[in-house]
Amino acid sequence: MINQCTIVGRLVADPESKQTPSGKSICNVRVAVDRKGREKETDFFNCVAFGQSGDALAEYATKGRLLGIVGKIQLEQYVNKEGAKQQAVKIVIDNWQLLDSKKEEIENRLNGNTSNPKPAGSLKVDDIDDPFADD
Repeated sequence: MINQCTIVGRLVADPESKQTPSGKSICNVRVAVDRKGREKETDFFNCVAFGQSGDALAEYATKGRLLGIVGKIQLEQYVNKEGAKQQAVKIVIDNWQLLDSKKEEIENRLNGNTSNPKPAGSLKVDDIDDPFADD
């Protein structure tokens, strides 16, 4: 059986990195991906990378960067605060690559522009109203 997906989108926030009690690195990112079509719609994907791949992602990726991800789709089941059973889709990253130029990001930051330098389609990361974001 095959479980593989590829997405290209912008990071909604800086990566969140942590370590398990056993010392394993985990890096969580949220990626906004525009849908093609007449209506401008955006999907948000929670993604996770482990080990050295996660460490590198946490070090080099920042909010607004264009990121290509190849991974596996995983369905997580959990109980929410109200005690109801929930499901969430997560992409477990096998491989990732930054697809925009670091030079462009540095120039934008030096010029005081910290907003998304090259939005995918009409997407502006700072303007995203993410219904699934943790407050």
